Order: sequence, then structure tokens, then C-alpha cells
Amino acid sequence: MAVFALHFIWTQHLNATNQTKMFNLSSNITDGANADAQDKSMELVYILLCLCGFTFAVFILLVVLMKRKHRTLIHTIEDVQSLNNLLDGGPTSSTQDSCINRADLAAREVRILQKLGAHKHILHLIDWDLTHEPYMLILESVNNGTLRSFLQVNQEQLRQDSELPHLLTTAAYHIADAMRHMCSKMVVHRDLAIRNIMVSNFPKEVKLTEFGRAKDMTSRRSCTSRKHKVDKLNIPLRWYPPEYFRNSYYSFEGDVWAFGIVLWEMQTFGSLPYPNLETPEMVVQQVCSGYRNSVPDTCSPVILQLISDCGLESYTQRPSFHDIVKVLEDTLENDADYVKCVP
Repeated sequence: MAVFALHFIWTQHLNATNQTKMFNLSSNITDGANADAQDKSMELVYILLCLCGFTFAVFILLVVLMKRKHRTLIHTIEDVQSLNNLLDGGPTSSTQDSCINRADLAAREVRILQKLGAHKHILHLIDWDLTHEPYMLILESVNNGTLRSFLQVNQEQLRQDSELPHLLTTAAYHIADAMRHMCSKMVVHRDLAIRNIMVSNFPKEVKLTEFGRAKDMTSRRSCTSRKHKVDKLNIPLRWYPPEYFRNSYYSFEGDVWAFGIVLWEMQTFGSLPYPNLETPEMVVQQVCSGYRNSVPDTCSPVILQLISDCGLESYTQRPSFHDIVKVLEDTLENDADYVKCVP
């Protein structure tokens, strides 16, 4: 009876695992595969009983089952780094250096997330394991992937929605609110882009993520790169401000610049910034020369002005995230008042 009770607990976990969206295997699982999984689960139950005894075995399986209540998104740091290299065009380092970099990346991201604490528009860190590779961060799950993929997939439907400007403004407000929280904690993100914003329920539940490049600015005024020429190969150039290219300078105003790019990405449904600039050298040269993205005619005047202000050449003249939140908040309140007045 004890064996079958344990078997039931474990098979419930297996069934839930097989049905999770993150692995996307539901369409490929056959009855034979399920039967193999059940046989393996029986073997595991017997092993747990023999090694641990009944009480401890029940405890282990119940802990595993309870973990399933938290629908989680698990990132391995190796995958995150590989993805960033692909996005940014960075070179692959040696095996030893890669291991050290992954360990440092994982530890830094955990420290940043711990300092930021809980915020409704920042992806919550549930747990982590940095004892051995692959290093893992366990984050809360979201339903609709990145904001970039969401906008691209639902582009036609969104274009037909008369409330589209309001929807995009709402999402922008929540992103700016998360960035304002980061500033209050003296943390710069340094990788703000819609590919790093997750969507649970658009537009009210969007969450900032990917803090591998983030820096704690408590004891410094700005982030500077001593290996500027090498670092250019490993950063998301299309989201970085001109002062970084000229002087290796990046502070909170750099995140404001990136937020202007995010607004442009949202207005263009996830298009690549500076689509006519094909090489990194062209991006650096043109951005430093004052070249900016052309904004669609459908962009509202408020968002158009914000994009312009965030992209000012002098970083001291750019608005703060506190200012940006206030502008977007007032815009949403005016929209609400307008809707109330319409019969």
C-alpha cells in the first residue's frame, strides 16, 4: 500500500511535468512513452524506499510535488549567455573562461535580484542553484513569452484594436515603473529591450527580466569599461547611448536612452532598431553622428515626445524615470477621463 501511495504521488508529478508548456512536448508524447515513464517512476519509488525508508521517501516526493504548484521558468546560465552572444554578435570564449564567466554571471544576477526585492513588474526570483554547472535560476512563470514575440505574433489583431495607443502606453507605464524601482535601488539594467520584458497578461502584467548585465551603482557614479574595444563586441549596440561609444560611460541616463528604444520597438511591433544599419561599426558611427530611428505616423504625440527626449544627445538633459512615469501616468488618467466623458 505504501509503495502504491508513493507511486501515485510521483506519477502526478510526472504527468504535470509532461504537460508543462515550457518543454513543449505535449504533441510528441505517445502512450508508449508514458508507459515507460510510469515504469521508471516505479523504479524510483522502490529505490527511494530502499535507501531512505518510507517516511523520508514520502517527504522527498511531497516536496517535489509541491514544487509543481509554482509554474516556473528555469533559465540555465549557459543558455542565457549563449543567447546573449547570438543577439549581440559576441565571440565564444574558452571553456575555462566560459565556466568562470557563467559562475560570475549567475552570482551577480542573484545579488541584483535580491537587492531589487519584490516588485510586481520585475520577474520574481524563486530559487537558485550555483553549486555546480549548469547554474540555474528559477524564476516565476509567464504565459505569453517576451514582449517582442507577443507583439510580433499578435500584430494584425493589435493593429485593428482602436485601443492600441492606450494599450501600448499602459505597458510602457509599467515598464517605466519597474525601471524607476531599479533606480531607487541604485541599479542600472544595461540590457533594457523588449526581448527582455516578459508578458503574463498584456498590457497590465509585463515584467522586466534578464539582469546579467545589471550593475549596483551604490558605490560608483557610472559603469565604465576598461576593455572598451572588446566590450563593444559583447553589448547590445542598438540599445546603447552615444556617450558609451565615445567615453565608455553608462549610468541611469543610459537606461533612459534604452527606454526610448523600447518605446520605438513597441510602436513598430518588435522591429530591429536602426534596420538600415547592417554592421556594428555603422551603428556606432551613425548613433554618434546623431542618427535616430524614424517613428511611425501612428505614434501618439506623447510617446513621440518621450522617444525624442530619451534620445537627446546630452545625457544630462534626458528625463529621469520618475519624470517618465509621471508623464505616462498623466496620459493614462487623461485617457480614462476621456472614456468616461464619451456617451
